[in-house]
Amino acid sequence: MVNDSTKNTSYFFLLDKKGIVCGLSDGTDETFGLCNGVSWKELWPTETLSDGVTFTFEQEDILWQAEIKEIKDEPGQIIKYLATYKYATEAKKKWNENQISRLEQKVQFYEAIISNSNDEIFVTDGHGKVILANPASENNYGVSASNMVGKSVWELEERGAFFPAVTPLVMKEKKKITINQETATGNKLMVTATPVFDNNGAIDIIICNSRDVTSLEDMRKSYQDMKNKVQHNNSSKANRVKEAENNRLIYSENSSLAELMKMLQRIAKTESTVLLEGNTGTGKDLFAKKIHDLSNRKEKNFLKVNCAALPQELIESELFGYKSGAFTGASYKGKVGQFTLANQGTIFLDEIAEIPMTLQPKLLQVIEEQKFTPIGSKSVENVDVRIIAATNRDLKEMVKNNTFRGDLYYRLCVLSVIIPSLEDRKEDIPLLLDYYLNMFCKKHNRRTEISQNAIRYLVAYDWPGNVRELKHLIEQLIVTANSNQIKLEHLPPHITSMSNTIDMIKKFPGDQTLQAYIETIESELIVNSYQKLKSSYKVARELGISQSSAIRKIRKYVK
Repeated sequence: MVNDSTKNTSYFFLLDKKGIVCGLSDGTDETFGLCNGVSWKELWPTETLSDGVTFTFEQEDILWQAEIKEIKDEPGQIIKYLATYKYATEAKKKWNENQISRLEQKVQFYEAIISNSNDEIFVTDGHGKVILANPASENNYGVSASNMVGKSVWELEERGAFFPAVTPLVMKEKKKITINQETATGNKLMVTATPVFDNNGAIDIIICNSRDVTSLEDMRKSYQDMKNKVQHNNSSKANRVKEAENNRLIYSENSSLAELMKMLQRIAKTESTVLLEGNTGTGKDLFAKKIHDLSNRKEKNFLKVNCAALPQELIESELFGYKSGAFTGASYKGKVGQFTLANQGTIFLDEIAEIPMTLQPKLLQVIEEQKFTPIGSKSVENVDVRIIAATNRDLKEMVKNNTFRGDLYYRLCVLSVIIPSLEDRKEDIPLLLDYYLNMFCKKHNRRTEISQNAIRYLVAYDWPGNVRELKHLIEQLIVTANSNQIKLEHLPPHITSMSNTIDMIKKFPGDQTLQAYIETIESELIVNSYQKLKSSYKVARELGISQSSAIRKIRKYVK
């Protein structure tokens, strides 16, 4: 019978080289029975007698562990074997120690993998509370692991660490989900969250693996930008031709615009602010684009902002942009303003008179200092932009009435250009008629001409809507005329019934050539203006032509 005292005792068997027991430690017989002189095979027939062999066995409900060692003489020959038997509790303890050591090594191994992974490993329990976050998570969210562990994903999302949180989606859908996520550091992540279930089918933990795809997004954007640029270059020639067709400035050699265009070429080479003044429909936007195309900024952006088309409360955000959360309803991404987009290029502010008084100081700052502060921002943004403004209103009168700032007006009109009305350059009307006739015939697949009698009325008409009115009328006539010739009967009543038009038509014979007819009209305009004003400068101002052109025409028709 084995007593409790044996449980902490070691026993030894000494065997000769043939495996016969030849010696025992004290108390061995009481524990294992009479063993002296018995062979190894009789005692443990399934175990090998060899150096280093270990095995366990039961003896009277007690678990023992045996270990074999060889004893050799000087030449190295085996002469005996020593078998050591220990109570299994000690063996178990050693085994447990070995197991713990191996587990610790495994933990260190997996911790090394988690800590050195470039990809994020982020684990929550089944209720969305963070239980593990590796260093990649810290880099992605800008929050230390110690400040994430123990927090719920809803709390971290509310603090702006990431958006949106994927864990709640997994908890709801109970399946693996992949989403795109943005973080507080500005990174873009592709996050895959995988639920792990317990034996009852409830979510035990949720493992999130995230990969920073910011660089991939940048590469994709660069690729798309390059692709767009290639496509743009491939079609740029056709686009330029189309743009030229739609936006050509049409004028004759003797037109007041001929002198004006020479002045625009000189203006374009400067960096000064330009103010274009003229009635509605005179094509101020075409002149602004012409200045840009002739300037050193022609390869950069040309942006047009119609100040009259924007609600007053939105003009500032449109021009200068805003930061995230600047005001209620603002996009969380913020907005880039037109001045920023036009950097190094040209911005055309049409209908400048409609800029609110409250915004005019900020516009003045941009003109004078080339810098501004976006809405909701604390930092100043610098820009390099040329400003061209246009108006059909009398800004001087507005300054007198305190509806437009005087300092802004004088800063805008460093270079002032007055665009003549179509009424003041009737010599260009036949060319414009021919140009738009061809354009819209091509557009609507028609073959249409204008009768000579209709042209006489169209030239005599005063065109209060200027070139825009003429353009729209020609398209309307081509579409609605029931013949291939636009005749007098096709013209609208407001043209054929105007008394001044009829009076002018009666003055000139119907057999007069168009060019002679135009010169006659021009002569009458110059003579009447000069007789009334007695000054070439005032004639030029009244008729919207240069003074040199006015002098030349006065010499031709008056002196």
